[in-house]
Amino acid sequence: MKLASQTLLALALLTPVAFVQATETKTETKTETSTTTTTQNQASELTVEGPIAKVVARKKEIYVQGPDKKHEFYFKKDTQLTQGGQPAEFSVLKEGQKVRVTYKLVGKRQDPLKVEILQ
Repeated sequence: MKLASQTLLALALLTPVAFVQATETKTETKTETSTTTTTQNQASELTVEGPIAKVVARKKEIYVQGPDKKHEFYFKKDTQLTQGGQPAEFSVLKEGQKVRVTYKLVGKRQDPLKVEILQ
């Protein structure tokens, strides 16, 4: 009888510990999932810096020579173009100017979000 009482007492004392450990594990998993999602969102914006290889004014298109390849960008209505931190017009872009382009991949297309004229 004494052994049965001790077993029940031990069981009653250990049950809350197991519950707390399970709760802590769930919390850690949720945190890890949130971190992964944030990282994936940040990775969707890419940047390339280099000289403009070609400007096609009628299409509002520029080609930028990156370190690995030539990138093609078609300006959209919401593409921000700046020079010296101030808004600029597409007409100021010239071949040979150094630019930094922040863009998003949409399928195989590279949509420019922001173009900064560096030189």
